[in-house]
Amino acid sequence: MTISARIPASPGGRCRLGFPARLLRRTVTAGAVALLFSSTACRAGPKGEEGESGPDDEEKKSPVFFAQKFLWDDDGGPEGFTPIRGRWRVDGDADVLRIAPEPLIDGWIEFGPEMREQGAGVFAVARAGAPPRIRPRFGVGLFGKNGFQLRLSAGPGTIEIVRHGESLVSAPFAWEADVAWHFDLRVEATGEKAPAWVVSGRIWREGTERPSDPQLTHRAPADTLLFPLAGRAVLIATPFSGEPVSFVETKLYRGAWSDEIAGAPKEGERPEDGGPNEDSCGESEEED
Repeated sequence: MTISARIPASPGGRCRLGFPARLLRRTVTAGAVALLFSSTACRAGPKGEEGESGPDDEEKKSPVFFAQKFLWDDDGGPEGFTPIRGRWRVDGDADVLRIAPEPLIDGWIEFGPEMREQGAGVFAVARAGAPPRIRPRFGVGLFGKNGFQLRLSAGPGTIEIVRHGESLVSAPFAWEADVAWHFDLRVEATGEKAPAWVVSGRIWREGTERPSDPQLTHRAPADTLLFPLAGRAVLIATPFSGEPVSFVETKLYRGAWSDEIAGAPKEGERPEDGGPNEDSCGESEEED
């Protein structure tokens, strides 16, 4: 690789600053090369004696690429959230994002980056109260209005995978009011000769183990979707009960499930995107 700098020179081979142009050109070139290698080494992380990546590099990679907890009052949701239907508001005292029970509407709020034709997962924690006879419906989704949603319908006591308002697969579910529920929806590509998307969903009570196998699975051939899978993640809620539905946290991730997804963010993660802060290349401050 050759890096050079153009130095304005006057007749006689001297630069306008009075130095020999050839000497100054060599000095700038050497400095640029040194700066390039310094920047590359900083971004690459620690190296071993043989120039290989440090042994801890893989451990630093997080499957989570967006994470949000709701800690400050904010009408319409925090930065990175876009209300589409319903009245959404962050209650900073309770640390939750809520949809108001009035007007009664199928609430929809999108969040995170737009994804297109790539596998991903969404994790969320939510709770809702309800009188004995009227119960809410709420859940999570991926790829916007053309994607898939994992929905808990407390009235009929079912969980289901939904697309375009149609239930694709469902199963009975014993729901309890005022309990935090964990939602995990994944959409993954599979097959080469017959490409398809495999959609899987799990819902479990907080304080219990995540189900080892999905409670719901649906296979959607790619050629039946009509439109590419593209869009953002969503939270959905219909507060039939007259009580607000609350979301405690949300995360987006790629790859296999890990305990980190359901756990607290690691030190150094940014709350808005859930990933490690790699913008800085300077030295970190040491703790006492």
